[in-house]
Amino acid sequence: MTKGGTNSGDARNGHEAAFDRLVELARSIFDAPIVLISTLEGDRAVLRSNVGDWQTSIAREASVSTVLVNMGPGAVLVVEDALADPQFCNHPFVTRPQGLRSCFAASITLSDGRTVGALAVADRIARARPDDRALDQLRLQAGIAADILD
Repeated sequence: MTKGGTNSGDARNGHEAAFDRLVELARSIFDAPIVLISTLEGDRAVLRSNVGDWQTSIAREASVSTVLVNMGPGAVLVVEDALADPQFCNHPFVTRPQGLRSCFAASITLSDGRTVGALAVADRIARARPDDRALDQLRLQAGIAADILD
């Protein structure tokens, strides 16, 4: 998606339109300036759809997808203030000018149990943990992304 500040990778296929709709839905639910769907492909996390100023791919080890893969299938990550979080305070996306401060993400786990990516909502300001209902919606949207990929 390229309109309205949304940008997806160049290698678009039929899945990307559905991913674009999921990204817009998450942006609406969380009122967030940054939302992305990424999948792990080799040494990169490829952004399949995103809102915000991101590249089309990032190094695998720098991605939220890798964090969620390490957490296991069905994982949810909640980072209220990345500068105060020992795991993320030195991350290059946090320390750069106008870096990320908060991130809420759910793993994209396929029906065979493999976690292949993430649906992430982020902001440049610290945010309180979303309520359980909002996190359930994020999990549901990540599940829809998995259904699209299955």
